[in-house]
Amino acid sequence: DEAALKDVIPLFITDLEERIHNLTEHIHSANYQQIRNEAHTIKGSSFNIGARLLGEAAFEVEKAGKVADPGKLVETFRAMKRCFWALLYRLAAEGFIESRDPEEEDGIIAGGNAS
Repeated sequence: DEAALKDVIPLFITDLEERIHNLTEHIHSANYQQIRNEAHTIKGSSFNIGARLLGEAAFEVEKAGKVADPGKLVETFRAMKRCFWALLYRLAAEGFIESRDPEEEDGIIAGGNAS
């Protein structure tokens, strides 16, 4: 139901932003257990809300965290952030959230470094 989605999606996005911020911190500190935990949670919540591409990208981050491969981790994290921004653009276009510019965001930048 669209009315329920309008209530749930902003909560999902707020939680997701916090988890991506935490994931960034865990990547910088090479805390692979926490990387796996955050990516796993992002994967599950994304699939639950129907954000399949974001869920698949989070699964790739989770797998990179399991093998503790820093290069693969940064690569998959960048891909996951691109999926995140694509989702935000789509949700804004459909009227679920306000439009946002990744260049103006503090902390979560589309593409770029892991930070």
